[in-house]
Amino acid sequence: MKLYSYIFKEINPPFWVGLGLYSTLFLFGYFFVGSQWLEGVNPVKILEWLIYQLPDTFVKAFPMAIVLMVVVAIGRLTSEREIVAMSAGGISLSRIAWPVMVVALSVSLTALVLSEFVTPKANLEVRRLWYEELPSSPQGLSRLAGSTVSLGAGLELYFEGYDSSTQNLLKVRLANWSGKNGTLVFADSAQYNGTTLKLKGAETFGINFEKLKLLEGANDYGSLLGALRQGFPVYNPSSSADSTLTVQTGTSRAQAIAKYADGFAAQYRSLSTLLFEMGNPLNTQREKLQARIEFNANLALPFANLVLALISLPFAMRFGRGRGVSLGISLVIVVGYYLIFAVGRAAAGAGVLPPEIGLWMANIVCGVWGLRLITKGI
Repeated sequence: MKLYSYIFKEINPPFWVGLGLYSTLFLFGYFFVGSQWLEGVNPVKILEWLIYQLPDTFVKAFPMAIVLMVVVAIGRLTSEREIVAMSAGGISLSRIAWPVMVVALSVSLTALVLSEFVTPKANLEVRRLWYEELPSSPQGLSRLAGSTVSLGAGLELYFEGYDSSTQNLLKVRLANWSGKNGTLVFADSAQYNGTTLKLKGAETFGINFEKLKLLEGANDYGSLLGALRQGFPVYNPSSSADSTLTVQTGTSRAQAIAKYADGFAAQYRSLSTLLFEMGNPLNTQREKLQARIEFNANLALPFANLVLALISLPFAMRFGRGRGVSLGISLVIVVGYYLIFAVGRAAAGAGVLPPEIGLWMANIVCGVWGLRLITKGI
């Protein structure tokens, strides 16, 4: 137990230093890139925007901090000949590595919890703040004008313009299709808050393309009228310009902005949501594939903490001979891992490899390589 306590004391400081260092670099990068659009913005709002980025930042910084922890701490023990002394005393490498793997496993579980319960909601707030509160006038939905936006539950939204002063969507069309049957709603304007879409001056039409074939056989007024009623089963004209039709959507305003307004699309879906989307019959094959890619990516990255700790151990014991060398080794390991991960993700996105292989390729390669190096005694 004294051995474990001693190793824990060695590895904890570099982990927290690494987490703080890399998290700060990430946040500074976000601020630096966005600073040209943040002039004149309330500093409190900017701070709130950065705080909401912390969960996602921690998940990204954890693997880097783990590598730095192992290389610096185990490298120091090696350079001071303490590892040699432990081995001479009959302490196996697996016992020395045990505290490291316990910390790595704890960090992996923490990353999984953040990815499921915290990061998706925080990322939504990041994008909502960026487009809706940080600018002088809300712009998020204005970026969607002129585009067809899927709102889930089979709904498709289109609007021609956006009034930032009233936050109204202008000249709105809402469609819901099931095979050759569709319901179309045309409205003068709409308010989109949460998952509620309130349409003003709405007119509703139903259309059944299969039944429209009946028009071909209509040879008198009665049969023509009957065919029209079957082909266009719904018509609800607006009673006034102020009348309101309320529709519940499957995608919230913040989700629509995060998914469609941002070129980089914030990851706002949890692991359980992605698992559901993988089997959702309403999704296209491309949407299901994208859900599989994101699911495996969000699952593989937390476990990267374990495999990176595993592969860092032999490198730390072999080459960890100083702080500068240790930092260089940690950088090489992290860059190597993410290069393999990026290649695997690209291969999965192109359909060359299944996501279950492409997104786990970096973990497999680093894990197998690390075990091989350890068993060979390097």
